[in-house]
Amino acid sequence: MPDTGGRSPAQVGQQIGGVWIVQVVQVAAQFVYAAVTGRLITPAGFGDYAVALAVFAIFGLLAVLGLGNAAARRSGDDEYGDRLLVTHAIALGLAVAVAVGVGASAFSRLWGVQTATSSVAVISIAIAFLPWATVLAGILRRQGRIREFNRATLVAGLTSVGLGLPAVWWIDEPWALCITPVLNQVLLTGLFGLRLGRRAMPVPSLRGARADVTFGAKSMTLSAVNQIAYYVPLWALSRFTTPAVLGSWNRAVAVGQLPLESATRAAVTVVFPFFRTRRDDPVAERRAWTDMLVAVALIVLPVSGVALPLIPAAVTYLLGSQWTLAASMAVWLWAAAAVTVLRTLLGAALEASNSFRPLWAAQGVLAIAYLVAAVGVWRTADWSWFAWAVVVASVASHAVQIVNARSGLDTSRLVGWYALATCGAVVGVVISVGITQLGLPDWADLFLGAGVVVAFIGVLWRRRNTIGPFARLGLKN
Repeated sequence: MPDTGGRSPAQVGQQIGGVWIVQVVQVAAQFVYAAVTGRLITPAGFGDYAVALAVFAIFGLLAVLGLGNAAARRSGDDEYGDRLLVTHAIALGLAVAVAVGVGASAFSRLWGVQTATSSVAVISIAIAFLPWATVLAGILRRQGRIREFNRATLVAGLTSVGLGLPAVWWIDEPWALCITPVLNQVLLTGLFGLRLGRRAMPVPSLRGARADVTFGAKSMTLSAVNQIAYYVPLWALSRFTTPAVLGSWNRAVAVGQLPLESATRAAVTVVFPFFRTRRDDPVAERRAWTDMLVAVALIVLPVSGVALPLIPAAVTYLLGSQWTLAASMAVWLWAAAAVTVLRTLLGAALEASNSFRPLWAAQGVLAIAYLVAAVGVWRTADWSWFAWAVVVASVASHAVQIVNARSGLDTSRLVGWYALATCGAVVGVVISVGITQLGLPDWADLFLGAGVVVAFIGVLWRRRNTIGPFARLGLKN
C-alpha cells in the first residue's frame, strides 16, 4: 500500500472526491462551451482546432519533460529543489513554444490542413506556460494542498471558458477556439504561483536537479510513446479523410472521452504522490493495489455500460444535428475510455513507484494497435479503423499491464471481480437499449439513463460494508 503521509484511505477518498467535483464542474462548463461553439464553428473549423490540439499535446509533452510527475514524487520538500524544477520548466516551455510558433505553417502542412496555421500559432502561447503550471501543480499535490489546487483549477477553468466563449462568438474564426486553452494555462500558472510564493520562482541556475530531471525524462518517454502512437492514426485521419472527419473526431473526444478522463485525472492527481514508497508487507501491498482497481471497476464499468447506448443521443442533443458522425465515433471512445480509467490508475501507481517494465510492455501493445489503425485509415480512408483500435488498444494494453505487474497484484481475485463488473456493464447496456426502444425524446432517454446510474451508485454505497474492496479501502460506515 502506498504511503499516504498519515492520511487515512477515507481522507484520500475525500480528496479524490474534491478534485472530482472540480472536474465535474469543469466538464459541465466544457459541455456548455461545446454546445455553443459547435453551433458557431463548422466541423471543418474544428478540424483546424484538432490539429492545434494535436501539436499542443505532442510538443507540450516534450516541453513538460515529465517534470510535473518529478515534482509530485520528490522525496524532499526543500524550496531550492522545487525552484530548480521551475527553472527547467520555464526554459523548456519558452524554447518549445518559440519552435512551434515559428513552425506553425510547416506543422499545418504536415497535417494536410493549411488553414490550421493560425490555430497552431495561437496554441504555442499555451505551450510556453504549460511546463511551469505543471510543475507548480506537482508541488501542490506532493504537499497535500489539494484544496488549494482545486480552487485554482476551478477558477482558471471557469474563467478561461467564460472569456473564451464570447471570444469565439465575436471573432467567429476557428483559431479563436484556442483562446480558452491559452487562458487556462496562463491563469493556472498565476494562481498556483500565488499559493506557492517564492517556491514558484526560478533560480539563476540549471544545475542540481539531475535525479528529478532524469525521472521526468523517463516518465515523459513513456508518455511520448503513447502520445505519438495515438497521433499517428489521428494524423492519418487528417491526411486521408477530410477536415470535417477530423473535426468530428475532436468533438467525439470531448463528449465520449472527457467525462471519464476527468474522473481518472481526479484520482491520479491525489493518489500519484502516495506511491513513492511501499509498505514492508508485500501481502498488504498486493491487496491494496488490487482493491483499488476492483473498487474503480465496480463503479466505472456498469455506469459506462448504462451510458453507452445513450451516447449518440447525448452528442446530437448537446452539439446539434450536424454532428451525427461525431455521435457514432463517441460510442467507441466511451467504451475505450471506461477501460482506460483502470489502465491509467494502475499505470500511475507503477510509474510513481518507479516500476516501468509493465508500462513499456503495455505501451508496446498500444503502439502496435494504433499503427495497424493508421495503415487501415491510409488504405481505406475509413475512420472506423481508428475507432476499433482505441477499444482494442485499451483492453489489450491493460491486460498486458496486469500480466507484467502480477507480482504486485492478486490477479485471480482481480480477474474474478473484473468479470463481475463486466457482467454489470452488460446488464447496463441491456437496460439502456430498452430505454431507447421506448420511443421517447432524447432528453427523456438521457434523464432515465441518469436515473439508473444514480440508483446503482446509491445501492452500491448502501452495500459498501458488505463489499470487501470498499470496506478494506476505508469506505465503511
